[in-house]
Amino acid sequence: MRRKESANIFLNLKIERTLISLLLALIAVLILSVIGALYKNVPLLLTMIICVSILMMISIFSERWISTKLQPLVISFCSAALLFHTALISKHLLGVDIFLEFYVFRQTEARAAWIPPGSVVGYSLIANLNSILSTTILPVVGTKVLGIEGETFFKLFYPAIFSIVPLALFKMYQQQFGTKNAFLSTLLYVSLPTAFYGIEPLALCRQIIGILLFVLSLILIIERKIAPLKKKALLFLFVSSLVTSYYSLTFLLMFFMVFLYFAPYVALLLKRKSYRHTLNLATLVMVVTLIFAWYIHVASPPLNNLVSSLNRIVSMFTIDFGKPESRGFVGVVSSLNPFDIRSPVGLIHKILIYIQFLFIGLGVMVLIIKPEMFDVSFEYKQISLASASLLLSCILVPNFSLTLNPTRFYAIAILFLAPMFTLGGLFLASLVVDCVSHVFHSFKRVNKRKFGTCIVTFVLIATFLFQSGFVNYITNDYPWSYSLDLYRKEKTNDLSIKTTTHSLYFMDQEICSSKWLAKTAGVNLKVYADWNSHYSVLKSYGLFEDNRIVDITNRTMPELHTYIYLKYITTQLGLISIPNGYLNYSDALPNITSFNQIYSNGISDIYFVP
Repeated sequence: MRRKESANIFLNLKIERTLISLLLALIAVLILSVIGALYKNVPLLLTMIICVSILMMISIFSERWISTKLQPLVISFCSAALLFHTALISKHLLGVDIFLEFYVFRQTEARAAWIPPGSVVGYSLIANLNSILSTTILPVVGTKVLGIEGETFFKLFYPAIFSIVPLALFKMYQQQFGTKNAFLSTLLYVSLPTAFYGIEPLALCRQIIGILLFVLSLILIIERKIAPLKKKALLFLFVSSLVTSYYSLTFLLMFFMVFLYFAPYVALLLKRKSYRHTLNLATLVMVVTLIFAWYIHVASPPLNNLVSSLNRIVSMFTIDFGKPESRGFVGVVSSLNPFDIRSPVGLIHKILIYIQFLFIGLGVMVLIIKPEMFDVSFEYKQISLASASLLLSCILVPNFSLTLNPTRFYAIAILFLAPMFTLGGLFLASLVVDCVSHVFHSFKRVNKRKFGTCIVTFVLIATFLFQSGFVNYITNDYPWSYSLDLYRKEKTNDLSIKTTTHSLYFMDQEICSSKWLAKTAGVNLKVYADWNSHYSVLKSYGLFEDNRIVDITNRTMPELHTYIYLKYITTQLGLISIPNGYLNYSDALPNITSFNQIYSNGISDIYFVP
């Protein structure tokens, strides 16, 4: 009896020591990320990336050091570290859409009321953003409750919410594929800058809230163990929150739910096999009614834009079918795959991305052709097929991807296709072992599961090291990462890298000049500015209305008693940004020296036209 008690005490002490050691290691990783980003300390960020990679490998291969029960802890800390190592690289906002989201928040804050937009003719992102609560009321309430400034709230709150998404995905994957496959699949999602920790997903605050609610809604729909009444109540809560948070994911949720509802009937026709519904007609009608009630009677611009986009797809289908640019991949696909990099490092990066896509494609194909190979619920299979059909539509249907954005469609689809990467890799490894064992009989002793796990882990971590920019920085190759390569991006002689960098990353002087201009120009005078300044610093920090900003073109003739605002891209690079490229500064404003320069801080200049 005493021996048993002693053994239990020893075991408990060992578990406590392991947990404390792991917690300290995870906290250290998060601290490395935050301090490294705030102080732009690249060695600390490189150390953080190496630590995350090591934690991934230990969690996969050594239950002695990190048990399966502690894997959610690893996921949460690694997710937060990767998110904040990007979000905190600047003390100001980063990206594109986030500036307009910040603008509608500040408008709501200034009015102390949310005013839904009326009917809007044509596309208006600001009208769409004013249609939802995730970028209007939520940050206003959040800043008041927490007692922090709006900019700080946007840089801390939304990434913190985003770090919950991998945990929700892990739980969903675990129920369908088991713990180890779930962990590998979650790590794939966490390791993708296009979907998770890159500047684009972090600059879409409405999408961050929407993705969490979208995932929770679908988890609830496919769950069979929850009592029906409780399930309906929670689903109503999640869907109503999603409807008021992000219009695009709301419409996609409706698509997924319709797909799920009709899937059993299609299966019955094709396989003559019946499946029990987890989604009944009453629930589907309730959700559809809720969606259309909001977007017809409260906030109509997103629904009007959807109808307009669908009309364009139908009317231009035959005309644009043979045009690659109608798929939206020109200038966008490089964020998924470094096509334009021709160095050996870039080539290896490209091969790893292709292998990743191959694994996902194999997983989907096996799911379609031999679904019995995967012990997965019927509902999850249908969600995976719906996700794959979205990506396929982006490739085949002209103008479909332009309704949202190819990279955003990918970021949404990978939520449910990430397990296909793991299963596809395991299937391919098993196939290789079977084929090789016919030639080399010693291969018959190879454990297919362990071999497949090693292959999937190698591809996962190798791709992560490339995608995070670690390898590119170490080898002094193409400056891939903003967190690691910001200094190299600013010092490079490649003009395209500099312009792209300073279209997303803004310096203190640019923020100060926009605030100064807002105070000086008052509420009546117009401002001439380049396209990028119009939809970034002048909107978010200067709070200029659209009717007060005039975009500079090659035919600009400034009116009297107006201002001209110029920032880094113009003053340092000699370019003026326009919607589809750049103009030479001297061509767009040949008479700039004849106007009065009233402000200059070395980066931004402001002129007054008397």
